[in-house]
Amino acid sequence: MNLDAKAHHPPESFFRTLDSSVKKNSVFVKKLNVLTEQNRTKLVSDLSSLNLTKYIEEVVHAICSAKLKMQDMNCAIHLCSLLHRRYSDFSPLLLKTLQASLSQFNREDKVSRVRIELRLLGQMLVLGIITDQKEGFSLLHTTLKQHCY
Repeated sequence: MNLDAKAHHPPESFFRTLDSSVKKNSVFVKKLNVLTEQNRTKLVSDLSSLNLTKYIEEVVHAICSAKLKMQDMNCAIHLCSLLHRRYSDFSPLLLKTLQASLSQFNREDKVSRVRIELRLLGQMLVLGIITDQKEGFSLLHTTLKQHCY
């Protein structure tokens, strides 16, 4: 489903039917900073009614900067999958933001945080959410090499 998302992005007319209000979009982005499995249903519901076209950079940044725990990983991946299927510029921005985030880690950083970021990247690659496989696997390889050797 994620692999052929590019061919099935909704037309512009679809986005006109969704809520584009600044207030609701801003509240949604703030909720993404606290991604948990418990608020997954509410986030998915909100996502289905909002037009986040103008806020996609903020959405990506919020997901990548959220203090994720392993038990919340499925929620983050599910939301990323939905965003990838709806917004064509989501995946390139996600890869770029993950690249910046992972390049800032060094050997002294918390292993759990690096592990979560690497798992997020790996899952996105395996599920086809990150479409630039070459760049994504290169980032994964470089980061693993940096932290394991």
